Amino acid sequence: MRLQDRYDGSHDPFEGDRTIVWRSLPANALVTKATVTLKPVPPPGSKDYTETLRFASGGPAYGATIRSPSSHKVEIDFHARRTAISFGGLTATSSSALSVDIGGGVYLAVAKDGTIPVQPGASPWDLTGQLLPGITALRLQFIGVDPSGPSNLTEVTVGVTSMPSNLTLRFGTLPPFWSGPGELATPTTTPDITNAIQRALAGATVQNGYYAIPLIVHSDTLGRVNMTIDIEYLGVAPFLPAGVPEVALAYDYASVPKADKTTLQATLPAGATPVSPQTAVRIRGAFASSRVTDGPTGDTNETTTIPCSAAETIAQPVTPAADVNVSAVDLYAAAAGPAAQLALDLRADDDGKPGQASMLVKPVAFDLTGDASGQRQWTSVPIAPPVQLKGQERYWAVVQALDGADSLGVDANPDPARLVQISKDSGFSWRLAGLGSPLLLRLRTVPDRFQMPVDFAVGSGPQQQRV
Repeated sequence: MRLQDRYDGSHDPFEGDRTIVWRSLPANALVTKATVTLKPVPPPGSKDYTETLRFASGGPAYGATIRSPSSHKVEIDFHARRTAISFGGLTATSSSALSVDIGGGVYLAVAKDGTIPVQPGASPWDLTGQLLPGITALRLQFIGVDPSGPSNLTEVTVGVTSMPSNLTLRFGTLPPFWSGPGELATPTTTPDITNAIQRALAGATVQNGYYAIPLIVHSDTLGRVNMTIDIEYLGVAPFLPAGVPEVALAYDYASVPKADKTTLQATLPAGATPVSPQTAVRIRGAFASSRVTDGPTGDTNETTTIPCSAAETIAQPVTPAADVNVSAVDLYAAAAGPAAQLALDLRADDDGKPGQASMLVKPVAFDLTGDASGQRQWTSVPIAPPVQLKGQERYWAVVQALDGADSLGVDANPDPARLVQISKDSGFSWRLAGLGSPLLLRLRTVPDRFQMPVDFAVGSGPQQQRV
């Protein structure tokens, strides 16, 4: 997800620190990328980066003070270094003069050409045009001037340049994560500040589901700044309730936990997409050596069943994607009564039906249990020694009842290439069983090296996503 926040500083001139509380980042956000763009802006209605200091009630004077130490003399103390370029509210004549204090508390007279001090025989700065030479100074002294307004010094104004400079950005009391030396004359974008945000989030408070993060902008000089924060983030949703560090889940051949699915549950907004590798689950436990190489895993989607008895032998085509040593075959089945014994065989294909040639040393007998509910479960039939099947060749898994009967689960997903066949004469002849979907059946193998047998599935049904 992407978040873009803008701060309009065109009406908020500042010098020193300006604290902006950022409140748009959700409390469950995991920031993956973040930048801040700073842009200098002039005062509203002005094309120049000039602030006007006003000494009337309400100002703004930005800390400056004004006084008239004697007749026809006015002194302005900025209490900071300012670059003054104009003034108003004072009546000057050709005999008026300007002095500046650039540091040290000593006034130096300004010459007509803007240099200091005035050399012998040179003319002083001309104040009749109400312009100033743009010397960065702490104080200004106007000599031979008088207030022009009826309110005495309250009508005096001074225009000073207001480009922000030597900016730094920091979160709260943390050290600055970015600094820009010199004046901010053009828009500037920081490098990725994800790490700085993560450190800030560690101590941030949460208000109404959003972080409240103090972002402090510092400028050595008076100025106005527009700021844009661009964030790319992922939503984080815990699967366990607060205070529960872990849960124990029991597994069998079904490949999903036997516990209630709501044991691990997270609330996600509509349309959310889980992302790997940021989605993480820590698992402790032992894995069996075999891995499913062909067939469905995850939730078992059964559409119907097909019976298997002494009078009904069932065959399912299997076509491995690649050469594989099959160490076991999983079936989704249950005995029709308390118990049943069946035999599993893997046979070569004979022109679209199970052939007589077995791929096994002999069919593998296995037992099934059942109850009144008839609920099927995954059963794994081991094959020893493993049998090698060639990739892209069709074989048949044949299930025959030796004692009792059972029901085999049928997949809900249709597959015309893997239609079930049935024989009522112990495998001498075969016909289609009339099902549009294959059996719920898997092939297993024991890989040469360890392979992580874990899939992480989010959601259920058609909306389920695997990470």
